[in-house]
Amino acid sequence: MRDDPRPLEADDNLQFPITALREIKLLKLLSHDNILRLEDMAVEHPPRSNDVKRKRPIMYMVTPYMDHDLSGLLDNPSVTFTEPQIKCYMLQLLEGLRYLHDQHILHRDMKAANLLINNKGILQIADFGLARHYDGPTPKAGQGGGDGKREYTGLVVTRWYRPPELLLHLKKYTTAIDVWGVGCVFGEMLTGKPILSGDSDGHQLDIIWDLVGSPTP
Repeated sequence: MRDDPRPLEADDNLQFPITALREIKLLKLLSHDNILRLEDMAVEHPPRSNDVKRKRPIMYMVTPYMDHDLSGLLDNPSVTFTEPQIKCYMLQLLEGLRYLHDQHILHRDMKAANLLINNKGILQIADFGLARHYDGPTPKAGQGGGDGKREYTGLVVTRWYRPPELLLHLKKYTTAIDVWGVGCVFGEMLTGKPILSGDSDGHQLDIIWDLVGSPTP
């Protein structure tokens, strides 16, 4: 469950985390039914008393309240998704992701915990702290992920949702890394548990090769 507003505390130099600032900037540009909306910002200044330990301001990101995150629902033994529900959530997830990619944005942390769902069955993509603008080519179906134009850090995407190109340290990646994560989420909804749960990057690759086969030369 996502409790809103979301607090962001400044560091000792009164600077807010760069990932938070990037997320705020991106969210202000986005508008889609399946993307978590940034409605407002609020700042809580510390009390002026010298006796108070907290001396740094806290900024809050105000977003609509969402009752659950997908990971929490999947971990709940009393919750079982029907096939129509899975289809409904996957449609919303893919619509949201298509919008992001049409806006030239890589999410770079697609996973069940970053997908929020309310009690009306609306799914929204959240957590854009690792997101970046993307101006490279869009991969075509059946032709693999392809190479991007520019280099990005490979230290993105939670391991169980990380595609082979990131595990192999490719830095010129494309929107395909988000699509891989969506596939992992789809499998997780079908089985009720993560389908690629490696203990290390090497183990993660082994599990992927066992499932889909090793890459061709």
